[in-house]
This record gives sequence, structure tokens and C-alpha cells, in this order.
Amino acid sequence: QMCIRDRYQRRVHGDKQEDKWAPPQQEDDLPSHDDMGVGLQLFTSSELLGKGAWIGIQMGVLKYELSNKLLENSTLPIALNTSSIDILFPGLTKKYGRGKGLYLRVTANQELPDLAIRDGRIVLFGGADLEFYVDTDGSQYPQKKINECTTCEKALTLNTTLLLTMALDTNSDVNITGSILGVRIEDMVVVESLVDVRTDLVLSLIHI
Repeated sequence: QMCIRDRYQRRVHGDKQEDKWAPPQQEDDLPSHDDMGVGLQLFTSSELLGKGAWIGIQMGVLKYELSNKLLENSTLPIALNTSSIDILFPGLTKKYGRGKGLYLRVTANQELPDLAIRDGRIVLFGGADLEFYVDTDGSQYPQKKINECTTCEKALTLNTTLLLTMALDTNSDVNITGSILGVRIEDMVVVESLVDVRTDLVLSLIHI
């Protein structure tokens, strides 16, 4: 069996430390072994994964930035620009024009997500902030990162509640792989915006 620390320490005001304790979670009953299994056996509880995710959130590592640069080798017929998401956020096209490059920053909320393991699947229910940045003149997109883009403007911040389902697969005695089965936005709230946004319309369109 494995355990993970319940406490996350970070330095504040020089050498002083601030301790934050992980919120309690429901413990799973883990078997001591699997009679049908062979070799090394590892059993992981949802409590272990939840606390690991909580520590990652506190450290700020659960953050991701998307741009067209990441989609260059993709076969998906999608692009991150004001025209491609005009059906969801027409206010961006109205304010900045068509075809302007978009950066999307996804950051996990500070609150502990609800996480469970069922039949080889991980089900996670938690919050994330979605920040949309627009390159106003198109000169630095997508070569620059968000923090390096001097012509970019944060146009929209949404607080969302996500339902994420992942599948775990052990294709050998030592390899464990995971794949995302589905991502669903359950709720959406505008935190700040330079354009008009109808969250009810956005949710109805993405749930078709």
C-alpha cells in the first residue's frame, strides 16, 4: 500500500512556511491481492489520486495552454481563432474581427475535485477556469506564448465545472496507459469579459 502526504508546504515572506492540509476524502477498501493476477500488483485508491491532484493544484502544475501551434500536426478540422468559435462566442468576432488567433489557458480550481475509480475508469468532477486571449493584430500568434505576447489581450474568463472520464489500461506487466473517454462542461459562469457572452446558449450548443 502507498500513502501520500496530506500537507502541502509553500514558502511565504522569505523563510516562513504556510501549511495547507488536504481536505478529507472517502477511503476505499483495497484488496490485499488479486488471486487472478500475476507479477507485481498495485492497487490505487481514489483518495490517493485525489490528494495527488490536490497537491498538483496547490503547486500550480495543473495548467495548460492551447494554441494553433499544438494543432499543426492534428488531423482534426479545428482551429483556435475568432472565426472558428464564432457560433459559441460571436462577441469575440464582433470586437476583434474574423480569423484572429486565440490562446486558451485552462487552470484547475483550487478546490479539491471529486474523484472516483469505477471498473477501471477514473471519473473526475471539478472546476477549471478557461481564459481566452486574442492576438489583436495577428503578428505574434501562435509563435509566442501567452506571457510573451505583447499584442494579446485577455478577452474572456469563464469558470466551469467539468465532468472528465478516463480509462486505464494495463497492456503489459509494467505499462499503464490512460485515455480520455469524455469531457463534459456541466456549468459555466462568466468571471470577467470584454464581450457579451450568453452561457446558457453556449451550454446548449456544446451539449447537442
